[in-house]
Amino acid sequence: MQQQISGGSVPQPVQISTIIALIISSLALALSMTSLYLQRRDKRPRLKLDLERKRRDLEVSETDERGFFKVVETDVMEVRAANPTDKQINILSIEFEPEGCKAFSVPLNSTISEIPSHEARDAIVMWDELMHALEDKQLDRVMKGRFILTDAIGYKHKTKSVTW
Repeated sequence: MQQQISGGSVPQPVQISTIIALIISSLALALSMTSLYLQRRDKRPRLKLDLERKRRDLEVSETDERGFFKVVETDVMEVRAANPTDKQINILSIEFEPEGCKAFSVPLNSTISEIPSHEARDAIVMWDELMHALEDKQLDRVMKGRFILTDAIGYKHKTKSVTW
C-alpha cells in the first residue's frame, strides 16, 4: 500500500543545463570582481620617486652689502617626484627615515606642495643641513635612510634607500 503525502511533490532531478548555467554565472561573478579590484587598485595615487645627490647653486637667506641674496654652491639631495596619474597629488609632508629609526621632517631648501597630473616636481634638501639634523638626533652613525612623501589621503610614497 502506497502512502500519499498531502501537498507535496516529488523533486525533479537537477538537469545538466542548470549546472552549466550555475558555473557560467559563478565565472562571470569572479571575473567582474577581479575587474573591479584591478580598476580600484589603479586609482590609487602613486608617485615615481628619484633621488640624486649633486652640487647646486642655491640662494641663502643672507644678503650681501647691496641687499641681494647670496648664492652658494653646495651639495644637495634632489628628491624628484613624478606623477604618472590623471589626478593631481597634494603633498602634506616630506620626511627622512634613517634605517632602523623613526622618520623626522627634513630641512628643505625648496619643497613640493602639489604635483599636477603627468608632471614632476623637485624638493631640495641641503646635504649639510640633513647631516646636522642627524647629528642633533644623535643618529650620525646611521649610514642609510630614505625619504617619505605623504600625500593628502595619507598614502606614504617612499624612495629607495640612500647610503652616504
